[in-house]
Amino acid sequence: MKYIIVLIAILIMIASSGCLEGEIIYEEIVEEFQSIIELILGFDNQLTFNATVINIVDGDTIDVEKETGNIHRIRLLGVDTPERNELWRNEATQFTKSVLYNNDVIVVFDGQTREKCKFGRYLAYIYINDANFNAQLLKNGYAKIRDCDFKLKNDFLAYERIARDKKIGLWS
Repeated sequence: MKYIIVLIAILIMIASSGCLEGEIIYEEIVEEFQSIIELILGFDNQLTFNATVINIVDGDTIDVEKETGNIHRIRLLGVDTPERNELWRNEATQFTKSVLYNNDVIVVFDGQTREKCKFGRYLAYIYINDANFNAQLLKNGYAKIRDCDFKLKNDFLAYERIARDKKIGLWS
């Protein structure tokens, strides 16, 4: 679906730029393309969608269902909760379940990082009640920052540092 939208955007851009008549003005094409992509994808080139959380895999992985009935596995971007046989795994998973399970959320793609991880899970932020849940995991000491590039990395580093300094959760 995303590729169809991008293809349509490119065709609109070419048609409106005069390219079909042989006139190519690079800067205008780039500006037009960026405007079209922003209109299609929403704000700041970020793709978002509404969904309901239908399953908690663990503290940083959930399954969501869109209104269309499509189900997607989401790996929470920028955070890493404890794995099997690690301390605080159960607490992190329970926290995620208590906040997200069976609730409506907004899934937000970063735009700076790749869309899927090597296991095929979507990498995204989860917003519930206008709050970034990924950040809540860090602030409450249920997660460490996952070392990758993403837009909110500096904020997430600060949240982790505060939880560590206050010895909250897995930092206790």
